[in-house]
Amino acid sequence: MRKYKCKKSFSVESYDADGFLIPNNEKVIEEGEIFELDESGGTLIGGEVHLDNSDGSWLEMSNESLQERFEEI
Repeated sequence: MRKYKCKKSFSVESYDADGFLIPNNEKVIEEGEIFELDESGGTLIGGEVHLDNSDGSWLEMSNESLQERFEEI
């Protein structure tokens, strides 16, 4: 599995495991956090890529955002 490390902290809206927005619950992705690319091609909220963190959290974003915010390790 391909792994990515966050290059600079940023915040995102939070979603539950079913893809529903959790209002007023932003999450900060810290510089240095590691995520694994889910290569199954499935997304919950319509992103181009789905990343999973070891703490059970996940992100979806465009390929462009992935390249801007993460580096492959």
